[in-house]
Amino acid sequence: MNSGYPAYPNPTITEAVCDIHFRLPQDKEWRTSFPGELFKHIQNEYPEMEPVLEMGLQFEFGPLGTGTKFVPQRQKVRFKHGTRPLILQLFGKCSLQRKVRS
Repeated sequence: MNSGYPAYPNPTITEAVCDIHFRLPQDKEWRTSFPGELFKHIQNEYPEMEPVLEMGLQFEFGPLGTGTKFVPQRQKVRFKHGTRPLILQLFGKCSLQRKVRS
């Protein structure tokens, strides 16, 4: 199918990330029901919703040497597009990522 965009046999970009941060008004707190409310609005295009627990490890380099520490776990909710290689991820404290995989 000719989409008007060039196609390459070995594309160099395998993932693109658009990261959007936003703040709730001061009188509004983050609620664990927000991902479900978002899902109601996008489920026709993003029919698959899954919780994801992200764990991290931080490396530290300083005058006393090197060290590592665990970064606190962060709960995400991932929404997968029904037909295209798109993923939306919603984090607590209001952050939204859109990932495109080729």
